[in-house]
Amino acid sequence: MAQVNLDKALEAGREAVGRHAWREAFELLTAADQAGGLTAADLEGLAEAAWWNGRVELCISARERAFALRLEAGEPRRAALVALDLAKAWFSQAQRLLKDEPVGIEHGYLTRREWVQAHNSGNYERALELAQQTLEIGTRFGNRDLMALGLQDQGLTLVAQGQFGEGMALLDQATVAALSGELRPLTTGAIYCNTISTCEEIADYKRASDWTDAARRWCERQTIAGFPGMCRVHRAAVIRLTGAWQEAEQEARNAYDEVLDFRDDYAAEALYQIGEIRLNRGDLVEAGDAFRHAHDLGRAGGRRSSHGIGRRRRTRIDQRHLYDPGAESTHALRARRRRAGRRKS
Repeated sequence: MAQVNLDKALEAGREAVGRHAWREAFELLTAADQAGGLTAADLEGLAEAAWWNGRVELCISARERAFALRLEAGEPRRAALVALDLAKAWFSQAQRLLKDEPVGIEHGYLTRREWVQAHNSGNYERALELAQQTLEIGTRFGNRDLMALGLQDQGLTLVAQGQFGEGMALLDQATVAALSGELRPLTTGAIYCNTISTCEEIADYKRASDWTDAARRWCERQTIAGFPGMCRVHRAAVIRLTGAWQEAEQEARNAYDEVLDFRDDYAAEALYQIGEIRLNRGDLVEAGDAFRHAHDLGRAGGRRSSHGIGRRRRTRIDQRHLYDPGAESTHALRARRRRAGRRKS
């Protein structure tokens, strides 16, 4: 590709990122990257475009390169933000970079990572304190993303403690902000995914269906196919319960393709959903194949796969309750008690 075309690709790729045209941005910035010379901001844009296109390895690679460029440029705050978007192993890097910096929005995202650790370890008292700090930093600096994440995190921890009403009310507030277009796309994706998975865990299928419809409209406005990876698995589960089995299976298969190379447990969950859909359609052979494949992956989906056929009747019961927000099946009541303390990631 001639240099002039690469220059045009870079300019057009930046413009596509600004429009949230993620497929176009990914193709253009990938082409421009052939010539080298992408800035840290360009690499961050490429990383986000790669994530929305389900290209996780390329997303991570672009962020690692952006981190290095931010360090070289003497931008510790920006470098810390990039580190916080990478794996857990990068958390200490972000802590070190922000240790001597005045408090800013970067510290809000750092606090939020600390919340993840506290919440997942079951230290809910500390988790609530950290979530409140995230909200306070976001409010102080007028950062809507941090404010919404702080509300979400408080809600998730309250639900884990069994305070369903108060917790889900906070999750609703955060999700309204997310799907109204006030927040960054990545923040919107995280909040939607956590809200839907929490609705599943407490068997609140009506709320899950409502938010999935709202998310579909948001995705249409953003010209994207949907939230990548595990979010697709949660969405597939909700769509399955509405009876749109073909759409649900396609969503689950897309999820499987996206996560297979880096998260076996997520891939197993996607296969589990495909098995459930096949059961709903009366295809026991295909269902059995999906469950066996999930089991072979040896993760969460596999642990539940052997119960798939036995759960068929309960699934049908839950489908009826999807349309009756005031009703709750025995299965749903059990799910509330069993899953209230389930850890979030």
